Amino acid sequence: RYSPGRRSDWLKFKNKSTLTCVGVGYEPGKGAREAFGALLLALVDGGNVVAMGRVGSGFTFAETIEMKALIDGGRMPLVEIECLGLTRDGALRQPIYKGQRTDLLITDANVAQLLTIPTN
Repeated sequence: RYSPGRRSDWLKFKNKSTLTCVGVGYEPGKGAREAFGALLLALVDGGNVVAMGRVGSGFTFAETIEMKALIDGGRMPLVEIECLGLTRDGALRQPIYKGQRTDLLITDANVAQLLTIPTN
């Protein structure tokens, strides 16, 4: 029961979604992460690429070095991203990097995954 001004025993659970995206580039950062600040994300729609925003949190320092090296070498890594839905403009809301996916193909990072993600 809700009582104004008193702490309640309610629990809040965030509706988190996970999807696989393609890392298509990166943005520089600041300070210790000057060389790599955020990974630019995309999904595949047939032969087209759909921009999904960027992710900067969840990386260890070693992972930032690895992602930068992969992209600088012309590779587009598949990554697992956790988010709280989509923004009004279609970007991932509060995305967090969860790891690299080496067990999937680029075609697995498709826009069909968006059907299960809520729009906020």
